[in-house]
Amino acid sequence: SARNYKTTQDDRGLPESVLNFALKESLFYKNVVTSSPSTIQSVSSIMSSTPCCLLARSYNNYKLNFDEFDYFPNELKKSGYKIYGAIYFKHGREVMSDIFGIMEKKFYPKNLSHRKNVWNNNDVYNMFCNIIDKNDWTKPTMTYLHYNVRVDKNISEIIDNTLGKIKKSGLMENSVILINSDHGYPDKIRGWDSISAKKRGWGHDEQLFNDNILTPLVIKYPGCVSKKYTMKVSTIDIVPSLCELMNVKKSSKYYGENFLNPDYKLKSKLFRTDNRYVGQLPANTSYIKDDKKCIVYKNNKGNEKSEFYDLLKDPKELRPILDSSNFTSLTKAINKNNNQFIK
Repeated sequence: SARNYKTTQDDRGLPESVLNFALKESLFYKNVVTSSPSTIQSVSSIMSSTPCCLLARSYNNYKLNFDEFDYFPNELKKSGYKIYGAIYFKHGREVMSDIFGIMEKKFYPKNLSHRKNVWNNNDVYNMFCNIIDKNDWTKPTMTYLHYNVRVDKNISEIIDNTLGKIKKSGLMENSVILINSDHGYPDKIRGWDSISAKKRGWGHDEQLFNDNILTPLVIKYPGCVSKKYTMKVSTIDIVPSLCELMNVKKSSKYYGENFLNPDYKLKSKLFRTDNRYVGQLPANTSYIKDDKKCIVYKNNKGNEKSEFYDLLKDPKELRPILDSSNFTSLTKAINKNNNQFIK
C-alpha cells in the first residue's frame, strides 16, 4: 500500500529509505502501473507476468493454476534456485504457499508461528535475518519479503536495516535487489471512506485513480548506474525484466516485456488495471495510454459508464470527461485489448 510519492497525510506514502536507495544506488521507476489494486491479485499477477483479469473467474475460487500460468519462483526452482517467502498476513502465506513454498522452521524467530494472523514488520525482518545467517549462499536463492507500510512509523528504518543486513553479509554486490509496492492507496483528495466503502462491498481497491494504482519500483543489480525514469511500466513487466537481467529462461506464457530494454520506452503502450477477476460484478477497469486515461465502471448488472481524463491537463484526475471524441487513440487501443481479452 505504498504510493509512488512521499506524503504526510497518512502512513501510505513512499518511505524515505526507499527514495534514498532509489536515488543513490539504483534504477528508480516512479510510475509503475499495477495490474490490480488488491494484494493477492497484484502479487500473483506480478509473479506470473499475467494481467490480473485473466488469472481467475472470481476471488472466492481463486487458486494458483500451474497448468495455464508459469509463476516466476516456480520457474526459478527449475533452474536450481532455493525460494523463501515471508508474507506478513496469514491468508497471503496460505494462498501463495505453492509459489514460495512453506518456510522452514529453522528460519522462524523465537515465539513466531504461522498461526499468528498478522506478522509485524519486525517479525518479517527477524525471519530475513535468520535466512541471511542460516542459508547456504553458495546456491542461487530468491527471497521475497512482504512488509506492511501501514501502521508502522518505523517502516523506513526496517527497510534500511534490511538493506544494511544484505550489505553486511557481503551479498549485495552479487545480488539483484528489487523494491516494489503491490499497489498505492486513495489520496485524501478523493474523500474516500473505508467504512462506507465496506458497506458497499468494497475495499480501497474500489478506486482506480493513479494514487491507488501507480507504485514505485527500485532495482539494483551488479554494475547498475543510478537513474530515475518517469515513463510508465507495468508490474507484469517485472519478471521478464528480471529474466533478462539474471540470464534465466523467460517463459513463453509471460505477457510482460523487459523494461530495461532501451526500445521499451519508445513504444506507445496500453496499461490495464482491473479490480476484479473476469467473472465478477461489479468491476472497474482503468486504461492508460500515453497521457490519456479511461476508467470503466461496470455495475452488478453489467451496465457500463466511462470516464476519461487528460493527465497532462488534469494530473490529479479531478475533472472527468464523459465525451470520448478527443480520446480516439485510447478507445481504439481499449477495443483491441478487449477483443484480445475475450479471445
